[in-house]
Amino acid sequence: MRFSLLTRIIAGGVVMALLLTPAIFSQVPPTITYQGRLLDNSGNPVPNNNYDISFRIVSTATGSDVVVWESGTQSIPVAGGVFTYELGSAVPMPDDIFAGDTTGTLGIKIGSDPEIAPRTKLNSVAFAFHSLRSDTAGYATSVADNSVSGDKIASASIAAPHIINGAVTSAKIQDNTILLNDIAQNGATIGQVISWNGSSWETVNSDGDISSITAGEGLSGGGSTGDVSLAIGYNSVTSAMIKDDEIATEDIAPDAIIGSRIAAGAVSNADLANDAVNSAKIQNASITAADLGASSVYSTEIADGTVGNVDLAVNAVTSAKILDGMVATADLAPHAVTSAKIANGTIVSADLASNVVGPDEIVDGAVRNAELAPDAITSNKIFDGTIVGADLAKSSVSSIHIVGGTITSSDLGTNSVTADEIATDAVRAAEIQAGAVGNSELASDAVTGAKVSNGSLYDSDIGDEPGVAHYATSSYYGQNISGPHKLITRTINCPTSGYVLAIGSAYCELNKFLSSIKYSIGMQVSDSSVYDIKSPRRTFSLPIDATQGYYDASLSQQLIYYVSAGNNTFYLHSYIWTPSTTYQYIHDYALSLLFVPTAYGTMTYPAPETDNPPLEDE
Repeated sequence: MRFSLLTRIIAGGVVMALLLTPAIFSQVPPTITYQGRLLDNSGNPVPNNNYDISFRIVSTATGSDVVVWESGTQSIPVAGGVFTYELGSAVPMPDDIFAGDTTGTLGIKIGSDPEIAPRTKLNSVAFAFHSLRSDTAGYATSVADNSVSGDKIASASIAAPHIINGAVTSAKIQDNTILLNDIAQNGATIGQVISWNGSSWETVNSDGDISSITAGEGLSGGGSTGDVSLAIGYNSVTSAMIKDDEIATEDIAPDAIIGSRIAAGAVSNADLANDAVNSAKIQNASITAADLGASSVYSTEIADGTVGNVDLAVNAVTSAKILDGMVATADLAPHAVTSAKIANGTIVSADLASNVVGPDEIVDGAVRNAELAPDAITSNKIFDGTIVGADLAKSSVSSIHIVGGTITSSDLGTNSVTADEIATDAVRAAEIQAGAVGNSELASDAVTGAKVSNGSLYDSDIGDEPGVAHYATSSYYGQNISGPHKLITRTINCPTSGYVLAIGSAYCELNKFLSSIKYSIGMQVSDSSVYDIKSPRRTFSLPIDATQGYYDASLSQQLIYYVSAGNNTFYLHSYIWTPSTTYQYIHDYALSLLFVPTAYGTMTYPAPETDNPPLEDE
C-alpha cells in the first residue's frame, strides 16, 4: 500500500509539516514508513533532540471511532526538523487491520498536546486493489498434502486435541524436560518409590523412614544416599553449645586466656595469688585513699619534697611534729609555703632576695606617695600613653618642660589632648600623622573648596551621584491565557532621596486567527509588583474587523518616580486580551532605571492635538 498525508498544523507553539512516505517491497511488509518534519513558529526546524510522538489508526466503518492499533508514546530523534518512524515496529499491527475497511484514519500526537486535527485519511495506491482477493484465504476449503511446513504453524498453536494417540515418541521429547508433575500416580501410596523389577517399573515400599541426614548447627557432613558421616566443624562450637561450668582446667591450653577474654571486673581478690600484684601491674595514679589501709603509709613510702601544701590538712602540722631545725629547703615542695603558713609580720628585708618583689607582688594601689623616694619617678618609669589630661594640672605642662620633638602618639592617652592644650597655629601638617584626621576630627564646615586639592575628587567621592540599573533580553515570552505577567524585576540602590526615570520597551506580536474578536497586548512600567489596569500603560490592539494573520509593533513607556534613599524596586509587566487557544508573544524587552539626585525646574510645551479621536479602552 501507499499512504500519503501532507498537513500544516499549530500545536503547543510548534508548527509541523508531516509527510507519510511509502514502503515498497516484494512482499507485504509488516510496517509502514512514516516521515515528518517539525518546524517552529518562524518556519525554522526545531532544535535537534528526542521528541515524544504517538500514532494510532482509527476505523470509522461502523459509524463511530474504533481504535484498531496504537503505537504508544515513542521517543523519536529529530535532526534538522526531520524524523522517520516505522509504524508497527514497536507495537505490531494486526494482519487484518485494513481488511474490508475503507475509512481508516491516522492520528498523530506530539508530547502532551491534543491529537492533531483533522486525522489523516488512509488511501490505497492503484495496484493495492488486487490485494482484496487475498481476503478469500480466510475461507480456504482444502490444503494440499504436505503443503503446511513448520514455519507456517504459529508458535504454541497446537493443543492436545490436535495430537493423535501414540504420536509423541521419546525422540519427540526434549531431554530433561519431564517434570515430576508430568508423572501419574500409577497406584503409588505415601512412602513408596519407583523400582525396576527386571522387565518394567513398579511402585514398592521404601526401606526406612529416613530419607536424608542433614548436618545441624556446628556439624558438617550428612547426605541423602550411601554411607554418610557427621563431624564437628572447625570453629563451629559456640558458647551457647557449651554447658555452664563444664570447662575444666585441663580443657584450657597454656596461655590461652588473654586480657580480651576476661570480662571487666571479673578478677576478684581471691583470684590473685599472694604478691601477684607489683608496681608494674598498677596503673599510674590509679591508687586512691580508699585503696590504702589505716596507717599503711610510712615516711619511707613518701619521697622527699613530695608533700605539698595541698596535701596537708589545715592545722595538720604543729610545732611539736617538727624537729627543731629539721625543715630544710629540700623538704618543701614547690609553692608549699603559702601566706597562710607564714606568721604575720615575720618577713623582713633580709628574707627577700634582690629584685624579688615585682608588680604582681604589690597590691594594686598599695604604693602611696609616702612609699616613693624623692626623684624616684623618672621618664622610663612612666608607661607610654598612660598620662591623660586628667592627670595634668591645668596649664602645668608648658613648652619648656617638653623636649623638642619627643612627644609621640604612644606618649599620649586616647583623647588626652584638647583644644585648650594646643597653642594657636602650633599644629602644622608636619605634626599630623598620615591618615590620622578622620571625619570625626573635622568640625562642621571645616573643609572649604580652598582645602581640597585640585583634581583629587572622583565620582566615587560624591555620595549622591547619578546611577543606572539596566536589564535587556532578546528572549521570547509566549502567553496563551489572558491576564498579566511579570517580565522584569529590577532594584536600584539610591545613595540619597531623589528621582528615578524608569524606561521600559518591548516588541510585541499578535497572531489573529479568529474573526469578530478583539486582540490586544499591553506593557506597563510600575513600582508595584501587581499589574494595575488603571495606571499608565502602553497597548497594541487590532480592530475587531482586522483580517487574520500576524501583526507586530514596538511599545515603550517612560515614567518618573520620587524615591527615598536605599533600595527601590521597579517592574515591567505584560498583559494580553486574546482567546486562550493561541499564543501571543512579547520579546526584546528591556527596563532601564536612571537615578538623579535633584530636579531642575520645569519645562513648558504646547497643548496636545485634539483632532484624533481617543483610543478605545480594553
